[in-house]
Amino acid sequence: RTNYPVPDVVCVGLGGGSLVEGSSVGPASLGSALPTKCLARGGRTCTATDVAIRRGKGPDGFGSSDLVEAALSAHVAWDAWRTIQTKVARAVDQCRTSAEPVRVVLVGGGAFLVEDSLQGASEVLRPLHAASANAVGAAAAQVSGTVDAVVRLGTDEAEREKVLGELKAQAVSRAYEAGAMPTTVSVLEVDLTPLAYLPGGACRAKIRAVGDLDVGQEAVADTEFADDPGRTAAHVDGAASRARSGAVQETPQKRQCVEGPDPADVGR
Repeated sequence: RTNYPVPDVVCVGLGGGSLVEGSSVGPASLGSALPTKCLARGGRTCTATDVAIRRGKGPDGFGSSDLVEAALSAHVAWDAWRTIQTKVARAVDQCRTSAEPVRVVLVGGGAFLVEDSLQGASEVLRPLHAASANAVGAAAAQVSGTVDAVVRLGTDEAEREKVLGELKAQAVSRAYEAGAMPTTVSVLEVDLTPLAYLPGGACRAKIRAVGDLDVGQEAVADTEFADDPGRTAAHVDGAASRARSGAVQETPQKRQCVEGPDPADVGR
């Protein structure tokens, strides 16, 4: 048994597009149709965003408060608003490790739905540019390139390593093409599954390479290498060579394929 440190995640069907029916809010949502179908934009569907606008808590410059006031009564808006706060407070309570109030940090586009005086929170913080947190998280994620192919590794060790090296180079090249910084790309996973009844050590090879996002790659491709495709290829090949000597996570399937019997003999 192994313990891994992971964040405690509680999912709640609540956001700016959540549908409001009386005092009930969510989990059904307008999703991407919010800007065209909500009350604040002249639509006919009441959402959590409309409730926030009716309460004077909505996002700046989104829709018309007059349209919301004409279609949504203050009483209904109050009941729905309390439902929203209760849902968020319960989610916070599930994440607490003691009875003491906790500090709550609000990020994302729906942060305006939460009051500053949230029950169970000692302090409610709204960082600068909090609405863009999702985009920042996506940009901070690593970029990957994957190769999934059926190959013959044979029985000769040199031939086997040559085939694997070519597959790794392809994975690295795909990671680079997807936007990874060449100097950070490495082969993360090599998963080889033997295929029975096929000769020549046939295996299904799944190889994944990852690297940090190169935010300036587009500019480099447009300027530095624009007139010399050969330099672009050399740049990628260099990254592939470095990845071959990097750390490789070997799965049990790989060891089975390398050290086990010839797949052609399986089932005989």
